[in-house]
Amino acid sequence: NMAPTVARRPDGAVLALGSPGADRITSALLQVVAGFGSGRTLQEAIDRPRVHVHLDPDGAPRLEIEGDLEPPPTDLPVRRHHPHAMYFGGVAAALRHATGEVESAADPRRAGVALRSADDHTEPDQ
Repeated sequence: NMAPTVARRPDGAVLALGSPGADRITSALLQVVAGFGSGRTLQEAIDRPRVHVHLDPDGAPRLEIEGDLEPPPTDLPVRRHHPHAMYFGGVAAALRHATGEVESAADPRRAGVALRSADDHTEPDQ
């Protein structure tokens, strides 16, 4: 799977994000976009626990759940993962606000780091 994603808000803000993670890419990106769209910061949306419906080679579905999330009522078998498990991808995102300010966020699941641009620095105290 490949699903680099770009979204634009009516005010002109632009969000770009992507993730490694094979068949989990789509579910990871969807959950981050949904979290961000519901009012969380970009980093909060990336950090939140994730879920994924996995299909075994025989086509049988299984619900994969990260952290201490409670599964919804389901007849599917459930497999739990530790918090911030690499299994759920590694989303990296950049947001250009309508004001022109740029924000970035990285996924702790893959030891991601978000850097600020060289133009956006503060001088050290002397």
